[in-house]
Formats: sequence, structure tokens, C-alpha cells
Amino acid sequence: ARVIRAAWGPKVKLIYPEGDASHSGSEALWSLVQAHGAPSRVLFLRGQTGREWLPEQFRRIGSDVVVLSTYIRVPLELTVPQLHRLEKAILGPSPLIYLTSTDAVDVLMHAVRPVPNARMWITRGKALTIHPRVESRLREAGFQSIELTSPDENEVIARIRESLAA
Repeated sequence: ARVIRAAWGPKVKLIYPEGDASHSGSEALWSLVQAHGAPSRVLFLRGQTGREWLPEQFRRIGSDVVVLSTYIRVPLELTVPQLHRLEKAILGPSPLIYLTSTDAVDVLMHAVRPVPNARMWITRGKALTIHPRVESRLREAGFQSIELTSPDENEVIARIRESLAA
């Protein structure tokens, strides 16, 4: 909001979900749009895939929607040295991971696939996340120990420290 107002001035009407991540996302933004009225034209900037639900909602009510891909997601392929480190790591305790998007869950699971037992090792660990949608994707990936946290940096650091001390 600050960047947009700096570029376009204070008269620009902005609506956005406030609060923690569990009260944000496309669904929360859509509720605000319904309460304030939808614009007739909408521009979505995103990767080559994803974020399908919200543009579809605008189309359903007759808004002119343009979706522009501004970046490309590519699969993470671990280097040979990284694969060797992963092979050694799976001999020890399962990790604590912090993921903030459903795409990140998919990227992680894709990256560890070349190492036998790495998927099982990583899903036995604890996962921290900021949104219920990511929590759901983590469960689908096989994680059992998942904890929701605020996206606030200090809260995340405190949760990581608590988890590592346990």
C-alpha cells in the first residue's frame, strides 16, 4: 500500500486484508471487495501459474480481468554437493522447516525426491507455517507435526527457538 500510494498519491483507493496471515489471502480480499464494491477492471500480476480463484471471482461478476505473468517458477534441482549433504542429513534428526506458501511445499518435496528416504525423513520433522491453506498442503504432503504461527518476524523466530529447544 505504501509503495502504491508513493507512486500514485494518496487519492488511490486501496483495500487489503489487515491482520495475521490466517485472516488474509484471496478469500479475505474477496470479502473486502464484496463489501466495498468491485472495480470494473482488474490487473493481476503473478507467476505463470497460481492465483486462479480470485481472478475467476472477478470474471463471474463481470469485471474485465487481465492476468499478467511477471515471473516464472522453475523447479528447484539440488546440486550434487547439496544432494550429498541431504544424504548425510537424513541419518540424523528430522528438520524443523518454515514454509509460507503452498508452492514452497511442492518445491521442497520435488527437490528432495532424488534421495531415497528423504521425503519420509523431512515429513517426520516439524513444519511451521503462517496460513491454514499451507497447513493443509503440508498435511497432504505427509507432515504430521504442523504449527501455525503469525507472519511477524519476531514471533516466527520465537517459535523456531521454542521448537529447537524442545
